[in-house]
Amino acid sequence: MAKKGRTKGEKPEALISALQAANEDLRSKLTDIQIELHQEKCKVSKLERDKVQEVKRVREQEQHRHTAMLTEQRAKWHEEKQKELQALRENLTRQHEQELARHAKIKDQENQRLKAALNAMRDGSGEK
Repeated sequence: MAKKGRTKGEKPEALISALQAANEDLRSKLTDIQIELHQEKCKVSKLERDKVQEVKRVREQEQHRHTAMLTEQRAKWHEEKQKELQALRENLTRQHEQELARHAKIKDQENQRLKAALNAMRDGSGEK
């Protein structure tokens, strides 16, 4: 009977040792999985940071491109406006010169009429 008691006593010890070994093996695997999970989380965080930086970089490039296009468009509009103003200025100058010439002609005609009238008066007063 003592044999049976020892065998039973050894069996639970062997079973406990086997369970402890299995437990340690599972803990080791759990630790490995936790480390792998942490590494994957780090990779995901890095990818997210990279994505955010890429989006920010693309947004800045787009903003810079739009700003450059806007500046270029404003320069074109300014140039067109300057051309329009120059054409208007030339047109107004030409009109002004025509008006001055017309007024000078009218004044010359008036002067000639007055001279003719003066001469007629002188000629008429000399006869009297």
